[in-house]
Amino acid sequence: MPVLTSNIVEFPQAETDRLFAAMDRARKDLARSGTSALKWAARTLVGSLAAATAVSRKKRPVRRVEKRTYEIETWKSGSRKTFRRHGRNIAEIKERREVRISHSGFAKVLWKYLGASFGGDKSASARAMRFAAKYGSVEMHAGNNPSIALHNRSGYALDALKGGQGAVGRAINAAAVRMEKSIERQVERKLAEACK
Repeated sequence: MPVLTSNIVEFPQAETDRLFAAMDRARKDLARSGTSALKWAARTLVGSLAAATAVSRKKRPVRRVEKRTYEIETWKSGSRKTFRRHGRNIAEIKERREVRISHSGFAKVLWKYLGASFGGDKSASARAMRFAAKYGSVEMHAGNNPSIALHNRSGYALDALKGGQGAVGRAINAAAVRMEKSIERQVERKLAEACK
C-alpha cells in the first residue's frame, strides 16, 4: 500500500482513501508503477495545497497608538506580536523596511518547491526556490511499498492555508478528482486508438 505523509498537515482518511483509489486505478488501467502513481498523486495534491494557500500582504498592518507613535503587527512562531515605532505620520512608517514583508507568498512557493521534486509546478523564481530549499524537503522510497514524506519547516504553512486543516481535505479531494478525470481521458484515448 502506498504511503503519503506530511509533518505539517493531517490527511483526512476519507479523502485520502479516494486519492489512493485514483492511484490504484492509475496502476491498473494505465499500467503505471506504484511509485509513478504515488508521485502523480503527490504532485497533484501539492498543486492543490499551493492553490489553497493564501499570499500575505506586502506590508504589515500599522496603526496609530499615540501622537507620532505607531504599532506594527507581526507574527513569530505562530503568535501575533507587535512593536512600536515613532514617526511623523503613518505614510512615513509604512515606507520603513521593518514594515515590508520580505517573503510574501513564501508558504505558496514552499508547496511549489515540494511539488517540483516530482515534476510539479516550477513557476516560482529561482531565488524563491533556493530559499524554499532551506525549509522544505521530500523523502521518497520506491519499490513494492512506495512512500513519500513531505517535510515543511516553515512553521506557518498550515496557518497560510485558506480554511486551515479543513482546506487539506478539500485539497486532497480536488487532487483525487483531477486524477480521476485525467485517468478517464487517458483510458478513452487508449480505447479510441485500439479501435482504429
